[in-house]
Formats: sequence, structure tokens, C-alpha cells
Amino acid sequence: MTFKFLSLFIFLYLIFLPQSAAQNFNSVIQGKVTVKSSNRPLENVTVYISGTAFGTATDSSGFFMIESLPFGTHKLVTSMLGYKPEGVYVDLKEGMIAEVNFGLEETYIELDEVIVKAKLSVEWKDNLEVFKKYFLGRTQFASDCRIINPEVIDLFKSDSGELTARASQSIMVINNALGYKLFCDLIDFNWNEKEHIIRLHVDSYSMELKDSSGNLKKEWIKNRRKAFYGSSQHFFKSLIKNNLSGNGFTIFYQISTQLRTTFMQQFDRDEICFVENNLIRLRFNDYLRIEYYSDYNKTAEVSWIKLCSPEIKLDKYGYPDDPYSFDTFGYWSQLGIACKLPKYFNL
Repeated sequence: MTFKFLSLFIFLYLIFLPQSAAQNFNSVIQGKVTVKSSNRPLENVTVYISGTAFGTATDSSGFFMIESLPFGTHKLVTSMLGYKPEGVYVDLKEGMIAEVNFGLEETYIELDEVIVKAKLSVEWKDNLEVFKKYFLGRTQFASDCRIINPEVIDLFKSDSGELTARASQSIMVINNALGYKLFCDLIDFNWNEKEHIIRLHVDSYSMELKDSSGNLKKEWIKNRRKAFYGSSQHFFKSLIKNNLSGNGFTIFYQISTQLRTTFMQQFDRDEICFVENNLIRLRFNDYLRIEYYSDYNKTAEVSWIKLCSPEIKLDKYGYPDDPYSFDTFGYWSQLGIACKLPKYFNL
């Protein structure tokens, strides 16, 4: 290959490939964050797309801009100590520059001595350990995760043993297994000890950790692959590509999650998936049972999905339009924050 031909090849590569790659990631969300009562601009407010690594902080004029976004429906979230978090859904078209402004309401965090002492009590510490178990998950990666600010978590245990949690600000988690620092705004946490059901919903923002030693990046990539395979993210992407069996998944209809008392029937993808307006809509009754087989596991990892709304809408990348439109049980419910990968992450 001559130098002249090589130069032409590189030129054409730079002209055409980035444009084609950027076609799906060329949208922008920008706006301003102010105090609702006074219209004063707020600096250093974290503004992010929920579930992703797309985010930024406002400047001294309260302005923010998040670039190189894929089109689709995104939840835009604000987070700052002393102000109520806000979240709005933004429907981005390809190449669109969306304008979104926020007026945040102030909150007052009382450092009551009684509350501070309660959080140092044996009961609170015991409840915190239970919270960590189900919030971080019950996988090998959970031991490599650390909650930096557990003191922001309020925990309540009912007489029936039901544990609920709320947080006065973002829960910050260092995930040394996957190489992320996560900001988690807790929407819903409930652990029902009697029925063994966990409900966990968060808005999250992932930031890459720095590999100061130069030896961690390969380990992070390996662990991210391990976290991805068999996950709900892997399942939905396989569903979009119509390659469930090729990726180790088999799906069944099931009346409940208890095998001894229920009927099972194997499904085909086309029986539950409907394509409308460039979205795949997932519809089924009762429970969808998902079995995942890999080369490393002789037995299947079993998960269940139950709809909380009439359907699950999946975008072209295989991500649910509304992550709260369904609940998960079984294997997926055990993964927790320790196995949480940001949307649009690449293997």
C-alpha cells in the first residue's frame, strides 16, 4: 500500500466512520439550575442521565451541558446536598439540542442529636448490614464495594421484619471490582424478610475510577464482562437482536415463582414481543421465567420478571424506556449495585 493510498484511506475513515458512529450519539441536553424561591443560579449541582455514565456539574451561572447522547427517552436527574432532587423525562431526537431548566427547592437537614445517636446505635448498625447485603447484592463483587457515606441512610424496621430505607442525599459507592464510583439517589428500598422479596430502585450516575497503578483496567474489564453476561441488560439486548438461544437464554411463562405450585410453558420471542414505532414492546401475563446457561455453569441461573405496567418498552439498544415498569426476582434480584453497569457501556 503506497503512502498516498494509505493517506486517502485514513482520510475516508476519519470522514465517514465517526459520522456513522456519531449518528446515534449526537444529541445534547443543556439548561440552567436555579433556586426556585429566588431564581439564584446554583453551582456544582450534579446533573446526570439516570443509569448511565453521562453527567456533569453546573458552572457558576448554573449552566450545564451533556453532549454526545444517544437519541431516545432519558431521565435527567439533579442532585445536590440541601436541595430536593428533581427528575424529568426527556425525549431526544437524533441530533437534537434539548433545553431543560430546573428550579430546585431547598431542604433543611436537621442534625438532631437524637437522630445522630440513633444512627450510632446497635439497632441501626444491624439494620445497615442487612441494607448493605441487599443494596450491594449477594455476589462475589459485593465485598469489593464500599459505601462512603452510610450516615445519610435512614433505616426503618417494622414489627413484621420489613426493612425500608431512605437517604437524605446521594449514596456514594466505590466499586473496586468494576472500577466505578456511583452516585445513587435512592427511590425505593424495601426488604420483606417474611416473603423474601427485595424491591430496589435507584437513579444512578457512574464515574470511572482512576487506575493509578496501571494494573487494574484489565481486571475491571474482565469483571464487567462477568457482570454483564446473564444480566437483565444482556437479556434485553439479546431480545432486541432476536438471539436469545444463541446467548444462552430460554424463556417460559409461569404463574408464580414457586415451581411446585405452578404451570410452566416455554415461549418463543415473537409471542411476547411486538414492534411498534421503532420500539419493542414486551407483553405477558403473570411471570416471565428466564433461564440463562453459560459455559461455566452446569445449572441455569433463573430469574423472573413481573410487569408493574401493561408492557415494557425497549429502545433500539435494548434498554427499558421505564426501568420501573417491572420487578425482578431470583438471580437478577441478587445482583444489586455491585453488578450495576452503566447503560451504553461497551464490552
